[in-house]
Amino acid sequence: MAIIRIAKRDMPYVMIDREQIQRDDLSWKAKGLYAYLLSLPDHWAINTRDLTTRASDGETVVRSALKELRSKGFIETVPNVRDKNGHLGGSETLFFERPKHRDVENPHVGVHRDV
Repeated sequence: MAIIRIAKRDMPYVMIDREQIQRDDLSWKAKGLYAYLLSLPDHWAINTRDLTTRASDGETVVRSALKELRSKGFIETVPNVRDKNGHLGGSETLFFERPKHRDVENPHVGVHRDV
C-alpha cells in the first residue's frame, strides 16, 4: 500500500472586494494587477521590474496599470520612512485593498446600481 501526501497551501484563495473589481473607471489591466497584488502575502515588497517578469504584458503595461491604480487611490508613496536603524530616508509604497481617497469629481464611481 502506498501513501501519497499532497502538500496543501494555507489559503489558496484570494478574497476580492466586489465593489472594487467591478468599478467602471478601472481598465482590465488595472483590475488584473489589483487582483494579483491582493494575492501576495502581507508586506510583500514589489517593484515594477519584478512585476514585469510575472506576466507577458511588459513594463509599459505594468507601469500604466500602476499609474492608474495610484490615480484612483489604491497606491500611495509615503516619503521618509525610517529604516531598521531608525534613519530617515527613501520612501515606502503602500497598496490598499480599498482606495485611500474617494474620487471627488465623480463621487459615484464604482457604485453599482441596478437599472
